[in-house]
Amino acid sequence: MKAVVTGATGFVGGALTRRLLAEGWQVVALTRRATGLPSGTTHVAWSLGAVVPGGALEGADVVFHVAARVGDWGRPADFERENVGATAALLEASERARVGAFVFTSSPSGFLGDADVVAADESLEPPARALSAYGASKARADALVRAHRGVTRTVVLRPHAVLGPGERHLERLVRWFVRFGVVPRIGDGAPELSVTSLETCVEAHLRAAERSLGGLPSGRAYFVADTPALGLHALLSAEVTRRRGRPPRSITLRRDALQALARLAEWFHAPMPWWPPVINRYRVAMLSRSHSFCVERMVNELGVQPRDARAWLSVELPSVDARRARTSATTLPPSSGSTSASTSKRGSAGSRNIVTA
Repeated sequence: MKAVVTGATGFVGGALTRRLLAEGWQVVALTRRATGLPSGTTHVAWSLGAVVPGGALEGADVVFHVAARVGDWGRPADFERENVGATAALLEASERARVGAFVFTSSPSGFLGDADVVAADESLEPPARALSAYGASKARADALVRAHRGVTRTVVLRPHAVLGPGERHLERLVRWFVRFGVVPRIGDGAPELSVTSLETCVEAHLRAAERSLGGLPSGRAYFVADTPALGLHALLSAEVTRRRGRPPRSITLRRDALQALARLAEWFHAPMPWWPPVINRYRVAMLSRSHSFCVERMVNELGVQPRDARAWLSVELPSVDARRARTSATTLPPSSGSTSASTSKRGSAGSRNIVTA
């Protein structure tokens, strides 16, 4: 079996590439550089937004499109070109090459606004106004892939808050909390978060490809996560405790005040898309709203069993020497085992999504 993987030097794409190679796949990596690619990978140079190299997809059974322009600040045109345009171009090239399956790594960010989203299933619609250009572009690319009909069957995966060694986005946030020894609570709510272990995320990609090649109807979408959803404050506190060797202080911040500050920061930085503000409305929403997802469709149609997300809350304090050694890799512990069927079906595929302002 032959797979083409974009983003093969990244967090999810790299783990997926290593798993494919371990299972005997032939892997072609479409990346800007070959640096960091696992041994045994064939490299073809390609950047998001560029023309797909002729012949790059020849003979491929599956294309895994994992690469994306990520971030909560920047020029909307850049996100449009690299997330929507690049996805369209790669999908068209897959169709011309008669690739069997196209697995697209989407993001729940495209479906999140400034409201609580609780036990949401795949019927969830994007908000009327996206909180970031990234979210808006991923929602458009998601819809584009789901709408495709042709020789190439498509599958859309929406993994939420993927955690594991090498994760960078939560890592940056945790570093700030470790530095100051605090974890904030924003407003008077208790937001819950669906998280996904890197192992579950990779497993979902493999099973999606397998099911698609086996005849899964084109255009199916799946939220990907472990269960149950975790309290955001508890998750962050556990990780900061692990890093510092002692629990952090908790401070409560007014949400309305942070929102006002975020709007001011966005206004000031608007002429400077290369310079992200320290705070914006997207970050406030991510830290103050619940974002949890029903994974019943993932379990029933892809056969992926979620792991027990509560493993991320167990605290194993590092040694003094380990605490002194700074690392750029997230140290959240690997999750293991799987939940019961009843736990994995929190919410239901047929239930109404709960979205509250």
